[in-house]
Amino acid sequence: MAFLVLNENRDYDAVIQKALEPFHERCEIFREEREFFERLADGNVRVVVIVIYTESIDGLIVLEKVRRIEQLKSLPVVAISAVKHPLPFLDAYERGADEYFTFPINETEFAQKVRKLINA
Repeated sequence: MAFLVLNENRDYDAVIQKALEPFHERCEIFREEREFFERLADGNVRVVVIVIYTESIDGLIVLEKVRRIEQLKSLPVVAISAVKHPLPFLDAYERGADEYFTFPINETEFAQKVRKLINA
């Protein structure tokens, strides 16, 4: 099993990987939507993490696409953003995110909420 991350901004990679460390699972980071969906189709994915506001990928649209795939409707999806405003938070939940975090990520809270999603 793996955690799949869609994140264009390399500056966030270390933060996301550190937040996922407690799970001792493979963390696969993708920069392009096409490659992300190809890997997602292969299966064996525990959780999807999408950085929702980046230069060329609209993570909210990606989130909607993930939720439209019948086999992925129950797959936990975590949205992350650097924007600390209620609108992206609401947008992410309305489009299917199970959890939403802003940078900087509180690693303890992140691990607790992701663990809860995995065990649900």
